[in-house]
Amino acid sequence: MDRLIKVGIVGCGAISDVHIKSYLEISGVEVVAVSDINEKAARSVAEKYNWQWYTDYKEMICKSGADVIDICTPSGLRKDIAIYAAKNKKHIIAEKPIEVTLDRIDSILEACSENQVFISGIFNKRYKDIYRQIKNIIQENRLGKIILSDVSMKWYRPAEYYKNSGWRGTWALDGGGALMNQCIHYVDMLQWLLGAVDNVFGQTDKFVHTYIEAEDTAAALLRFKSGAIGMIQAATSTYPGFSARFSINGENGGIVIEDDKVIEFKCKDQRPEDDLLFKANQANIGASTNIVTNYGLHKSQLTAILASIREGKEPEVNGIEARKAVEIIEAIYMSSVENRQVKLPL
Repeated sequence: MDRLIKVGIVGCGAISDVHIKSYLEISGVEVVAVSDINEKAARSVAEKYNWQWYTDYKEMICKSGADVIDICTPSGLRKDIAIYAAKNKKHIIAEKPIEVTLDRIDSILEACSENQVFISGIFNKRYKDIYRQIKNIIQENRLGKIILSDVSMKWYRPAEYYKNSGWRGTWALDGGGALMNQCIHYVDMLQWLLGAVDNVFGQTDKFVHTYIEAEDTAAALLRFKSGAIGMIQAATSTYPGFSARFSINGENGGIVIEDDKVIEFKCKDQRPEDDLLFKANQANIGASTNIVTNYGLHKSQLTAILASIREGKEPEVNGIEARKAVEIIEAIYMSSVENRQVKLPL
């Protein structure tokens, strides 16, 4: 595909603005249309940028001339859109998670395979320099055999976050609570950096937001196929919201990250260039708000996705990759309900 890549966006909610701002700064791409069941929302975005607008995503997919369909709807509404796009030979980008259950994701992946189109899920933390450097450190075996890793994401969301949306915290549309919506990025980082998970044991509950269907608090113990042990704490119940911490410890050293900034790195093989890790930083305000103001990582991933599509290659975070975090979270939910260890793959 040597010509300009044309994008149609389905869903004009808050996260679509992050995608739009990114596309406006990426060369070789043009947003041509938006779609939303809310006519006012679709018209408002389209008129701001002089794009086509639709209230029926099927009509947009068929008539707008888009090559790529970017799905920014609530999570549990993505399957039918993605399958329809695939059947119409459109490549697909979907916000995280690409869908809320493995069955629904697998249906999408099957449709993409049958129609020979690409799908990519947004896991933009993979595109932050410090995490790529950390992955290199692990692959170079500088930490030695990995022993422990843990995520502590003790965030807070006010009641309005759930009550004003109509879909957040529901099983059908959000796929869960703090784990599936907020912590999924850290779950993805765990498996991306440490490899496949063998089994999990988890507990979830509602402590503050008792009116939602899913959890506002979760904890899980993971055993990786490598033998390493991992731990996850995820919450939207811990007022007023605290820094997210992520650590990896091996037999020869360890790394501690707080709000996407390395605060400790110690290993037997210390090098002068390691100091550069401490200089990389990106503000993270996720502890107390869902509003994304820095779209740099979205821009980086979307640029990479479009480059892959242009070259006829699978995007790095393809459907199979995007499925992995959902599988881990689904296993944690199953473990909590059945009060037992759950082995992967599901």
